[in-house]
Amino acid sequence: MQTLRNRPRSTGNVSVAGEKRAFGPSSGWDEDVNDHQNLGQQIIEVANSKLSLDSVFSKYGIALQQNYSPTGWTLRCLCPFPDHNDSLPSFGYNPAAGVFNCFGCHRGGKAVEFIAYMDGRRRIDVAREIVGKYSNDEVLLHNSKFDFERLRGLLFDFADTIRAFKRHYSTPEATRYAKAVNWNLDVYLRKNAPLNMIVLDDLEARIIKLKSQLEAYGEPD
Repeated sequence: MQTLRNRPRSTGNVSVAGEKRAFGPSSGWDEDVNDHQNLGQQIIEVANSKLSLDSVFSKYGIALQQNYSPTGWTLRCLCPFPDHNDSLPSFGYNPAAGVFNCFGCHRGGKAVEFIAYMDGRRRIDVAREIVGKYSNDEVLLHNSKFDFERLRGLLFDFADTIRAFKRHYSTPEATRYAKAVNWNLDVYLRKNAPLNMIVLDDLEARIIKLKSQLEAYGEPD
């Protein structure tokens, strides 16, 4: 349990709504937006690793014809995307690389991208659906050898720090401040836990940062 340093009680000028230490939906760590984008890309990559284009083409009834190509685009057909009225066999598939590309509408990618273009959906939504079907697979992100004891230790230690903070600063303002700090951790856990996406090193770094915000409470600016 972390011991909070002896500091004078807050006078109320530092609170959740305060201008200098305000907390909001994206606060707690400045890189949250970039982390969210990187996480989404990781989910898409995992989904593409789990589903082959061959199986996707079969599901959608895509009939590809052999086509000689020294660059690897050995299978061609009319572009199947609903919003592309293709008059030539512009759609190419490179089985060696496992990617498609329409040389007419200039869209390409792997299984996730193909489904997204066909169904008019967001890539991340398609990817989450695919990954969800393999939630018990050991190849999911950050593998199945998850250190639950370390996770338990990190969360219990942070909970002890929150309790110590509330005991030390027993004011309504401090309680709201502690809830706002804890909210940032809740967001990370709710976003990542259902998909087994928690990265313990990342979680520990976030907790350290949130602890430093608790430590800074009541300090003169």
